[in-house]
Amino acid sequence: MEEGASAAALELVLLWRQRDAAGRCGLRCRGHGAAAGGSEHAVSGLIRAIAGGRGDAVCCVMRTSLLNYYLCHFIMINMLLKKMTLRRTLGGEYEALYDTLQHEFHKVADDLAEEILTVHTKIDATTVTANAVQTQVTDMQTTIQALTQSVDCLPVLVQQQQQQRQQQQQQQQQQQQQQQPQHEYDGSVHGDYDAAPAAHGRSVGRGVAGGCGRGFVPIDA
Repeated sequence: MEEGASAAALELVLLWRQRDAAGRCGLRCRGHGAAAGGSEHAVSGLIRAIAGGRGDAVCCVMRTSLLNYYLCHFIMINMLLKKMTLRRTLGGEYEALYDTLQHEFHKVADDLAEEILTVHTKIDATTVTANAVQTQVTDMQTTIQALTQSVDCLPVLVQQQQQQRQQQQQQQQQQQQQQQPQHEYDGSVHGDYDAAPAAHGRSVGRGVAGGCGRGFVPIDA
């Protein structure tokens, strides 16, 4: 492991010497772990040597998105810093490399934090939207429940209305019966018959006495 780490440190120095005018070097992972200087798997090889064979997996699996891209650099530089800390006293060139790595570490950490904040902001916005939708669903469920209760109460309401109509009809019939005039016998109609009892008495009496075959006999006869 120590020999692999020493070889990795030596390769770091070579990559550091091959940096371009913009300060870019093989420490910047490009695509599938490609590094500057024509070494396709230089960085992933360094990580594999330092991290014990997990470099390719880190570099290949974690390059699918921008956030994973930063996370890949974050892990890579973190591991390199741990190893380079032990070699700070080996020379000025290593110290410069260490300072560069440390600067890149903080830069990537800041970028990663910003990306994480952006992702969390999107998650928060999605959560707010989800909460609003959930509130609408809850309101709809409450409305549906109220409608269901109303439908369940319809037979009772119909029965109550029928009872009220029957009561109103009965009350109207009673009022109509009370308003109709009552015809009672007051003696005025039959008083004419009582006015001449003798005449009627003789006529009827003679008729009965004479028999049905003779008919009525006039009073003057």
